[in-house]
Amino acid sequence: MRVVIIGGGIAGLFQAIVLRNIGYEVIVCEQSDHFKSKGFAFLIKDEALQLLNKNLNNSIHELQKVKIDSYNLNGIMGEELINSKVDNWYCVRRKDIIAYLFSHLKEGELVFNRKFSHFITVKDKVKSAVFVNGSKETGDIFIGADGSNSIVRKQLFGNVSFSKEEVNEIVGISDYRASGESNSFRKFQSITKGLSMGYIPVSETSSVWFIQY
Repeated sequence: MRVVIIGGGIAGLFQAIVLRNIGYEVIVCEQSDHFKSKGFAFLIKDEALQLLNKNLNNSIHELQKVKIDSYNLNGIMGEELINSKVDNWYCVRRKDIIAYLFSHLKEGELVFNRKFSHFITVKDKVKSAVFVNGSKETGDIFIGADGSNSIVRKQLFGNVSFSKEEVNEIVGISDYRASGESNSFRKFQSITKGLSMGYIPVSETSSVWFIQY
């Protein structure tokens, strides 16, 4: 059976590898013309790393990651609100895991410049995915992995109502870490206003910092 995956982010790439390993023919259709490095880092649980390990031929050691040992929440004046140990959580750069997953794809399993347009259906069953550039992919199973603003979801289910609360975020990577500093996720937050900032180590020499408002 042939599986067409629409979206070449982390979810789409990993889904392709899992399905290929159990015998499916897969193709990932990514709308951009290259891998985007948008997004800096995220926390990933040990169970997820083990799942990667299981499906990527036990090569998980190749993925650069930092084990996080605690979560510290402080008020804006530095007063400690929460100081909690955490178990089996790691911080990973998004671009690192994208490149890592890509390195495990086979030739022809990923195609760029494929922005989804619509499905072709026959007797209420999807037969092909059509893309803005006029190309199309036929398949037996279609998976929408095109993110929070999914065009696939919109076509299948219509417009989706999201919360009216809006959170903005400024994020960057600093190539500085204090000598001897622990691998702690630190956050400073106003109790009365929607403002917070913090940082989390992403390598032995750098950290991701963020401001949310």
